[in-house]
Amino acid sequence: MSIQVAALREACRWIQISLSIGISLCPEQGTEFGDLSRASDAALYAAKRDGRACARLYEAGIEKGSAPSQ
Repeated sequence: MSIQVAALREACRWIQISLSIGISLCPEQGTEFGDLSRASDAALYAAKRDGRACARLYEAGIEKGSAPSQ
């Protein structure tokens, strides 16, 4: 899954932004906030590691970079 880079116009100049997202699912990755937050955070860092501007769903092993990219 990929997310397009958006361009915003601010005070007569263009800036580009991108978005990386880490996703965890309830109850697959947990039912408590802490568990879901840790899984989402691991998925976010995997998205950044994979080149940014994308979304990653948490998978077992993603913390160490062993889970396949989506």
